[in-house]
Amino acid sequence: MTESVSREKQQQLLVAMLQINLAGVNSAYEVAGNPELQHPSIARIKDRIAGLNADEIIAMGNRVSTFQAEVKH
Repeated sequence: MTESVSREKQQQLLVAMLQINLAGVNSAYEVAGNPELQHPSIARIKDRIAGLNADEIIAMGNRVSTFQAEVKH
């Protein structure tokens, strides 16, 4: 999917996938204590995003996010 969208949209999509992976996480301590969260992957969220397009995944990431992510160019 990432190959079919602009570079900017690719970055937004990657941030959204990270946001979805970390939804509900409230601290770095939670990440440190859970090896699964230390390596977020598409496999972990595939059932949640199945059938969604890039814009829908980005919207979901914004909706479920419990942390702030900043992408610098």
